[in-house]
Amino acid sequence: EALKVMSTFGSQMSEEYVSHLYPLQEKRQEFCDRLNSAVEESVIEKIGSKYKFVHDMVQQAVYELMSPKERAECHFQNGVKMITALSCCADSHSDLGLITFVAIDQINIAKSFGVTDSSMCTQFAKLNLKAGESSMEKFNFMSGFSYIEHGISFLPKESKWNSSSYDLYRSLHEAACLACYVNALPTKANEYISELLENAQCLEHKLKAYYVMVKNLTSSGDFKQALKKTFDVLIELGETFPTEITPEIMQEELSNTKSLLNNFTKESILSSPKLMDEK
Repeated sequence: EALKVMSTFGSQMSEEYVSHLYPLQEKRQEFCDRLNSAVEESVIEKIGSKYKFVHDMVQQAVYELMSPKERAECHFQNGVKMITALSCCADSHSDLGLITFVAIDQINIAKSFGVTDSSMCTQFAKLNLKAGESSMEKFNFMSGFSYIEHGISFLPKESKWNSSSYDLYRSLHEAACLACYVNALPTKANEYISELLENAQCLEHKLKAYYVMVKNLTSSGDFKQALKKTFDVLIELGETFPTEITPEIMQEELSNTKSLLNNFTKESILSSPKLMDEK
């Protein structure tokens, strides 16, 4: 049984995984004793703090000893146990570490087999959002998009945009728009953009979708439409622009800007804080 659990993590399993699966010392020691017996029988080997199958074929054989349902249940229980252990930590999920990603992966694999817990779906969606955003911050946009899509899949279709899950679903869609754009998936990006624009409750909640829309249009070479959409959004934000730019208008605007900046030095402008207003 210990080898079956180990096989759900791939070719190797660290002692850190074990400590999160079995927080109680007695259970943890029992599990490690079984793995150590397998080490003595040369089924797996111990390298530092990691247990490793002697060959990928051995891992695959052990994994396939379980039925699809058993694999799904094992993945799910692994994920829930690890998430529960992490939730007991003071800084749980504030800075996602490897264990958190491993736990989320286990939950997502279980769902691909059709096994999950509806009472925990919102929590799973939030964790996938955090994992997706964390991945994209590290420029791993393919993995980020995968986590975001998993996060969306955990939310019930009939209540995706209701008041209780609105902010979470909007955040997932905003992240999905950006991930699709960076991963050169314009059609998929447009699908998320359309749904976000259709369901967003106010203009501010549409801005990230508009941003990706303009980037998409620019990337496809449709500069005219990108410029038009940019001006449309600025007008909605209260910024008006003349329909025809003349040298006189340009001179007036430059003079006004210069007057506004008369009391500022270059250094004071560069050291100014960023605007906090989302508009």
